[in-house]
Amino acid sequence: MLPLGVYRITEEVRAFFEDRLGPFNNYVNYPNASKAKVAKICSAACSALVADNNADDDRRSHLTDATIVWPLWFPTRIRFHVHDMPSEAGWGPGRHAVVWVVGSNNLIQVKVVHVEPDSPARRLDVTAEAFRWSNLALQRAFTAHGRDIGIGHIAGICVRLVKASAASDPVYELVSLSSMYDNLQAGSIGHQVIDLVFSRPRPDANQPLRLRDPPNLPQVDWTFSVQQQMIVLIPDQREAVRLGCSSMPIVGVQVAFGTGKTLIGSLIAALSSDTPNTTVIVTTCTNAAVDQFTDTPDFSHLRVVRHISDSAAAENRTPTDADLSKILKTLGDTFYNQLDFDERVVCADFRDHRQLLEDYLAHHKRVPEMSDGEREQFEIAEEYVSTTLRRMIRIIFKVYRPSVICMTTASLLNSTASRTGIFTLYIPSFRTIIGDEGSQIPEPALLAIAARFQVARHIYNGDEHQLAPHAKCPHASNPVLHGARGVMTTLSHAPGVPVAPLVTTFRAHPTLIEIPNTIAYSGTLVSGTLAEARTLLLNSRIRFPSPGVPFTFIHMEDTSVQAISKSHYNTVEGTV
Repeated sequence: MLPLGVYRITEEVRAFFEDRLGPFNNYVNYPNASKAKVAKICSAACSALVADNNADDDRRSHLTDATIVWPLWFPTRIRFHVHDMPSEAGWGPGRHAVVWVVGSNNLIQVKVVHVEPDSPARRLDVTAEAFRWSNLALQRAFTAHGRDIGIGHIAGICVRLVKASAASDPVYELVSLSSMYDNLQAGSIGHQVIDLVFSRPRPDANQPLRLRDPPNLPQVDWTFSVQQQMIVLIPDQREAVRLGCSSMPIVGVQVAFGTGKTLIGSLIAALSSDTPNTTVIVTTCTNAAVDQFTDTPDFSHLRVVRHISDSAAAENRTPTDADLSKILKTLGDTFYNQLDFDERVVCADFRDHRQLLEDYLAHHKRVPEMSDGEREQFEIAEEYVSTTLRRMIRIIFKVYRPSVICMTTASLLNSTASRTGIFTLYIPSFRTIIGDEGSQIPEPALLAIAARFQVARHIYNGDEHQLAPHAKCPHASNPVLHGARGVMTTLSHAPGVPVAPLVTTFRAHPTLIEIPNTIAYSGTLVSGTLAEARTLLLNSRIRFPSPGVPFTFIHMEDTSVQAISKSHYNTVEGTV
């Protein structure tokens, strides 16, 4: 696809670009016109980033032979070779492709599940899987136009990689397609957030910011029990919690590694979730953030839910009791007396069908052994879970309204992107959004979230000195400057947004912070690890081969497991 026209940026537009990256006086003087321009700039920048990310994708149509994988999978899998490929060029698990079986009348969509590169032969060995709705069409095409080889069919196909879906890169794709400010209400919190981000001063900027202790602190001020240890927050951590729990529309917490970022973010989320009928959104899916709530007895009463996709759950390998799928399966039994008859039936059916799907995800290699009846049951289960999920979400908000929902920024945008999104109905109850790892969240995502969640306050914690969101474009190019700046960089240059610095690090030894302290933090980092705490290992009962040298190798009997990221880990190591 070629553009209808290409134009050189005018001097007026170039001046607007420079002003937007600086004081943004245009927004202060002409807010409405500037907002419209920024929406177009973000859309164009995100479109350019999406196009650049896909620039190296293979755009050729490949004529090759394909065989149906045997034993037969469900949905049907095919295996074929893509020749003259010195690199993957976009062919990877999760990508979609379109297949034409030679002689047939239909184009069939499939999903790539495995790619094995053969560099010497400049070839890719690809395994692709039909979708549930395209499975029958693929089978019929191979049966009608292929050749039976005894263990399945072989057929000539023409295959082509298709554009990555919005769900795979939702931030840039969704921002580029949306009209961010069409429904933005003047005077809303979301409108105030955008004003402050775009360098407009606070209404009370001439008055000092007065922060008070949150009213729902535990009985002993600033002391929390975490993993059976009493933790007392130090002054800079207290200021960060006070700022995060204030009434400011948007705040930032500038954190360095080892300053207790996860703990502080969890405390802010917990203290902000005590208001009835409100839910705090934490944009993270790591187990550490979820475990922080369950490991803190002061907040063990909170209803924490983690929402991740099935594919991410399969890769994660370490589910938690807070996972949405686990809670939904036990919903009918746990809240039996609070449900009516129809809801009990729905919960029971959902539990059974969901369990069948999870058995497939956990033991997908057993799929070829499924009988025709079992495959039909699996297809029914997949359809039932998909169509019933929104009703199950309504039930959970009725009997077990979450205090905190943990999800990725991608899931937050996808699950509220349309009327059929599973959390769209509950947008008015999302009053606080906490962005973990704010340096990795692009600025357009902040603007899109603020325009969509107009009653929500924003708290972002992260380190502006860390790497910005990944982009293939040159760092000084307009798409990166206007579409891939990290939120923490944006907030640090917005005079109207208060930012609390966390500078006290708790590393194993003070010398570990010397290099980053000199290079990035201008000497502001302080070590909070006491001298006597650094000798705990030497004073323990552990005996080292060389006395006085706290270092040894420990042999582990278990075997390592390769993760999706190709790295290896040993589950037994965590027990030592």
